[in-house]
Amino acid sequence: MSHETIIRGLKDLINAELLSIHPNEHTAHVQRESDRSAIILHASSIETCLVYLLKDKMGHLNGEEIKRLFDFEGPIGSFSNRIRMAHALSLIDRPQKKRIEIIKEMRNAAAHCHGAVSFETEAIRQAVFGLYGRSAETVEEWPGNQTRILFDLFCVNFTSKLTGDDRALSPEEVFSVALNRRAGRQEPSPDK
Repeated sequence: MSHETIIRGLKDLINAELLSIHPNEHTAHVQRESDRSAIILHASSIETCLVYLLKDKMGHLNGEEIKRLFDFEGPIGSFSNRIRMAHALSLIDRPQKKRIEIIKEMRNAAAHCHGAVSFETEAIRQAVFGLYGRSAETVEEWPGNQTRILFDLFCVNFTSKLTGDDRALSPEEVFSVALNRRAGRQEPSPDK
């Protein structure tokens, strides 16, 4: 197999459509991954949602124009620039922008830190609670596995909200559901 064929095959994996994967299958896949991988996968899903939102707004452009904008060296080729552009076009509001920036930095830490990264890592814990507008010091000590559940809940719900799901909860509602689950109380589902 040629070098070019190998590279093309790997690039095709990157370009596989998130929406072609059933949400339950994607969630189950992420839950089987390590903490580090889960952070990277959730961030990738959120970035993909931003790309869909931006491309939808640019429906009048042809494929080559879209490619030049979204290629890595294009003006909307990085996660940071996608966040900025989505906010500039009012596709996301300022609180959503700040939350996505936290997730982007969590992804960067997970991808580039040479040490251990988990939901026990203090900076990661602080980031997760920051997504909810809370400080980890103001919440009783949650073990890493429960902090991960809180992160998973946030990201799955946030991705749903970005894709226009009207049933998606606010971060405060998600946090309340997580607190009730932690306390052993069953919360009614949002569609009831």
